Formats: sequence, structure tokens, C-alpha cells
Amino acid sequence: MYTSISPFILQGQLGLSPQTFGMMSGFVGTGLLLSRMIFPHLVRRHGMPRMLVSGLIILMVCGVLLLSLWAFDGLHTGSFLASVSGVFFAYTFVGLCGSAVAMEPFTDKRGAAGAIFGFFQMSLVFLINTVAAALSAHGLLLLGASYLVLPLVGLWLCWRMFRATPKPA
Repeated sequence: MYTSISPFILQGQLGLSPQTFGMMSGFVGTGLLLSRMIFPHLVRRHGMPRMLVSGLIILMVCGVLLLSLWAFDGLHTGSFLASVSGVFFAYTFVGLCGSAVAMEPFTDKRGAAGAIFGFFQMSLVFLINTVAAALSAHGLLLLGASYLVLPLVGLWLCWRMFRATPKPA
């Protein structure tokens, strides 16, 4: 969703030039780069389920931060980019752990499970981006709300999944 809405926010609302917008997009990627560097160590130490939940919580914190900055007129380019960098940081935990945990039960049919998982993931992304493009005038509110609501749904699904998983004896 960030990709669809960010030009409207950074160029339209915050007044960045297209060149500066391009450079700032590179800055946002540092969150992703950082998380990819530390992710293997954290997964070995804490496990995938804990990293998935941690990523969802980081997303919610970034959503609350973004909505708070917007509500109290504290939003500027730096605060927006810091919040979104946090989202990109969390994305590694959610994306990689989520797909691994979702496909774990399908040891003999991982290819089919991966295809179904990918289809649903891309369908959801298409739906969310379509709504985001239609509501681009309210992009900041939509972005912050999605960073809050979608992780809440993810945490609820994790709770259901982990609750239903039998504990090893």
C-alpha cells in the first residue's frame, strides 16, 4: 500500500519534489535492509512464531505513531519516513515468518501450498491497493489505519493458530 499512496503523501501533502521523493524512497528501504541482516540471528534465537508476533506488534506501533502524528499535526517528512521505515523493518518478520509458518504443515505439498498462499497474498494486495488508490485523498489515514488494523487481524489469526497447535510432550 505504501507504494500506491506514498507519492500522494510525500509529493502532494508534504511537498517533496519527484527527485527528493525518489531519494526518500531509498531511505525507506534501509528498514528492510536492516531487518534482513538481523533476521536469521533473531529467528535462531527466538523462533518463527515469536518473530511473527513481534513483526505484527512493530507494525501496530508504526500505525499508532503515524495516526498520532497525523492527528496532532506533528507529521513531517522525517517522521513519516521513520514510521514507514519501521513498517518495512517489520515486513521481513511478518512476510518471511508468515509464509514459513503457514506452509509448515504441508511438508509433501509445499509447492501447491506456496502457490495458494501467494495467490491469496497477491489478491489481498490487489484489493487493498485498489481501495488505496480510490481513497488517495485520505492516504495518510488509510495507511495508518491499515498498519493498525491488519496486524490486529494477524495477531488474532496467530492466537487462533498457536492455540490450536498441539504442544509437544
